[in-house]
Amino acid sequence: DVVSPEPLEDWSRDPWGGEIEDDLLYGRGSGDMKAGIAAMIIAVQALQDQDVQLKGDVQIETTIEEEDGGVGGNLFLRLVRPKVDAAINPEPTWYNLGVASGGVMYFRVTVKGVPAHAATAHFGVNAIEKMMLVVNVLRNLNLKRQKETSFDIVEKSFPRMKGYVTTINIGTISSGDWPSTVPAKATLESRIGWPPGETRKEVKKQVEEAVSAAAKKDEWLMKNPPVIDWFGWYARPHLLDLDNEFVQLMKNNISDVVGVSPKFAGGTAGLDTRFFAYRGTPAVTFGPHAQRIHSFDECVSIESILKTAETIVTTLIDWCGV
Repeated sequence: DVVSPEPLEDWSRDPWGGEIEDDLLYGRGSGDMKAGIAAMIIAVQALQDQDVQLKGDVQIETTIEEEDGGVGGNLFLRLVRPKVDAAINPEPTWYNLGVASGGVMYFRVTVKGVPAHAATAHFGVNAIEKMMLVVNVLRNLNLKRQKETSFDIVEKSFPRMKGYVTTINIGTISSGDWPSTVPAKATLESRIGWPPGETRKEVKKQVEEAVSAAAKKDEWLMKNPPVIDWFGWYARPHLLDLDNEFVQLMKNNISDVVGVSPKFAGGTAGLDTRFFAYRGTPAVTFGPHAQRIHSFDECVSIESILKTAETIVTTLIDWCGV
C-alpha cells in the first residue's frame, strides 16, 4: 500500500528518510500504511511480553498489492482460509471506525486517429483532440454523480467529503511520440469509486453510455468509436451491520482508549476488509492518524500508533477472553 513519492521536488523532507519532528514521523508509506502494521506488531508483542494467555487465536497477516486490486488479501483468504470470527485492518482512520468500503473499478479508453506530418496536419486526425471529447464527458459525468450521490456515514465522519463521495479520477493519459507528428492513438486510464448503494453493473453502464454519447457527437468517433477496457480493480462496496457485536466492542474500546467517541466511517475507498465482509466475517478499519497520504510530506502521529496498538490489545483481550 505504498505508492510512488513523485514529484520528489515537492517534498520538504526525504520521502524515505523517516524523519521525526515532534510527534510526527515523515515518509512515503509512513501513514498508509506502515504505521498500521507497526501498531499490530506492537499490540501482539505487548501481550507476549506480559505473558497474557488468550483463549482464542490471533493471527497477524500482511499482504501485497492492496493498491492494485487487493490480490494479496483475496489470495490470503482463498489459500490460507484462516478460521477467524473477526478482523481489524489498521488503515489510517483518524480515530474513526471504518465499517464500509467503496466500490472501485479501473477502466481504459482508447481512441484512434490518423498520423500525418505536422505541416500537413489537416490530412490526419489528432487522437489527443478526440480524446478531449471523452475527457469532457467523463468530467460532466463525475459532476453529475457527485451531485446525485450521497453516503451518510462518510459525510458525518468527514464533512469535507460531502458532495464528493463518488469520484471519477483520470489518472493517466498517453499519446504521441513526436511533436511533428499528428498522434494516431490516445489512451486514458481512470478510476471510478463509489459508496455502497450502487452495483458494478450500474456504474459500468453509466461510464460506457457517457463515452458512447461523446462519440455520437463527433463524425470521426461515430465511425471509429472509442474502445473501453475494464481492468485491475473490480471491487464491489460493502457495509457492515452497525449493531454487530464486534463493531460495538471496537467502538467502545476506541472511546475508552482514545477518549473520544468515534464516528463510523468508510465507503469511498477500496479496502482489504471487504474480502472478510464478503464471507460474512465482521472486519473493521481502525488505525493511526495520518496526514497527506498519497501526497508529498506524508506523515503519521507516533502517539496515534501507540493508541491504535492499545486499542487492539484491549479488543483482543475482550474478544478472545483470558
